[in-house]
Amino acid sequence: MIYEAISGQSINYQKTTVWFSPNTNEALKVEVLSILGVAKVTSHNKYLGLPSSIGRSKKEGGMGFRRMETFNLALLTKQAWRLVTEVGNELTSTLKAKYYPETSFWDASLRSNPSYAWRSILQSREILRKGCRWKVGDGHIVRIWQDSWVTDDKANELLSPPPTGFENARVSLFMDNHNRKWDEEFIRELFCPVEAELILAMLFPNIGVGDIAIWAHSANGLFEVKKEYHLAYGL
Repeated sequence: MIYEAISGQSINYQKTTVWFSPNTNEALKVEVLSILGVAKVTSHNKYLGLPSSIGRSKKEGGMGFRRMETFNLALLTKQAWRLVTEVGNELTSTLKAKYYPETSFWDASLRSNPSYAWRSILQSREILRKGCRWKVGDGHIVRIWQDSWVTDDKANELLSPPPTGFENARVSLFMDNHNRKWDEEFIRELFCPVEAELILAMLFPNIGVGDIAIWAHSANGLFEVKKEYHLAYGL
């Protein structure tokens, strides 16, 4: 199916159901059910683990469109997460070839004639970046002063200001791969003593391993749509 080819996900027909509005005639219901091969239900209490009322207005007993917008943004952020963590995925490869063939997703731009889907995914990129913690690999993706990568709960943001022109510098800037160690002299020039010690105390990454994104809001380090929606509204 088209959905499976694009998303890389398979439909579980045993868990798939269809709900029809009261205005749907019986003949059409029978035709749709015969084509899809799924069961019919009279109501949906939940969708993707969330209350199905999120899309209805408050007058209809729902949660309103603002919450629906938040839910949609969480879904888009999930797609952005997949572009970062599922590099070999068919959809990831397709979008990379079209929109960012020579750079990473983090540095990708809209380019000319972007699709609505691509524009929407890029809108969620900053949300993804703010929620990410990083395990440094080769240091080519992680930005020194804009990403959370220092392995200390009290140092999510580095307070030492970047020198002019180094605002978007990557962690690879002070990695001595030849000797497999941090460039201590350079690090002490860039950071205050406390931050320099935190960085130098980190184990030097294995050669050939890329930077790994870890979602800070979940115990397993993976992005979860349901949890992000609940966090947004304190559910």
